[in-house]
Amino acid sequence: MKAGIMMAALAGLALSGCGSEDTADGAPRSEADLKKEVAKLDAPEPGQYRQVLEVTRLDLPGLPPKRRSR
Repeated sequence: MKAGIMMAALAGLALSGCGSEDTADGAPRSEADLKKEVAKLDAPEPGQYRQVLEVTRLDLPGLPPKRRSR
């Protein structure tokens, strides 16, 4: 859970530097300003997400042909 929150915060920090929102004098924003922006982001809550996995192919090299038919 903590890893997910940390990843979201780091992603927000990284993406916040992608825009052209510089300061009034045209200089890039400071790291402290970026940290303030990241602090404003909503933290993900448990149970709000669903992950679905579909296995479309499974290769098992060396499996005997008799076992493959199952």
